[in-house]
Amino acid sequence: MKTRNILYLTMAAMLTAACSCDPVDLTETAGEGSFSLKVNAEKVVVGEETRATVEADVNEFLIYLVNANGDKLIDGKKRGSLNAADYNVQSAAGYTITAKSCVPEEATTANNGWGTPYFMGEATFSVTAGTTTPVSINCTLQNAGIVVEPTASFTDKFPIYAITTDDARSLVWDSNHTDAIAYYDMTAETATLELKVTGSKGGWEDRLNKNFTIDLQKGKVCKVTLQYDDNSGNIDIGFETDKDTTTEDSSTTVE
Repeated sequence: MKTRNILYLTMAAMLTAACSCDPVDLTETAGEGSFSLKVNAEKVVVGEETRATVEADVNEFLIYLVNANGDKLIDGKKRGSLNAADYNVQSAAGYTITAKSCVPEEATTANNGWGTPYFMGEATFSVTAGTTTPVSINCTLQNAGIVVEPTASFTDKFPIYAITTDDARSLVWDSNHTDAIAYYDMTAETATLELKVTGSKGGWEDRLNKNFTIDLQKGKVCKVTLQYDDNSGNIDIGFETDKDTTTEDSSTTVE
């Protein structure tokens, strides 16, 4: 009888030892979860008449992920290059994920100094073990843009013309460069920009040399139109900035 008891106790101990290993494995996997990521970039309208838009490829956006301690888990990796390992993280609260269309320095230096639209957004989220947390980031335009479009009445009067930004970049719209958008950093919601307009017919007659100021708005592209009024001999300068569903128009006259 004693032999049997010892045997039973030995078998029970073996079973207990085997079961004690299982919780270790479960603890390792139970501390992990994952997240899914959706990046949305707003469309910015350039001009009410054409409804042309500034859009961005979100798969090219740079993704940054940090945990509550500030540890960098993803550091500037393109959205389209993220893999399964990037989405698997420890179960925790306080994750912050940021999406940027470019690094801020490129916003005014890309495209030969004309700059590029700078979209950015971020979100915070928590991850629960064994589940996938959906994360959505809404990215908005952080800089401001300007495009200058002379009308036919202006170019007929001044076939040789130039509209130049009066700043360190000295960007020029002329007959060879008409549809480019210039982008500017915005540390505030609004800013002003001085433009210089010159034009002629090739001789000294009807020469134009004027300066005017435009208002830049963060997250918007201002379309500037130049029109010559044959009756008054004045230059009408129109400003058009899309307001999501309506367009705000304003104008000034250069005599």
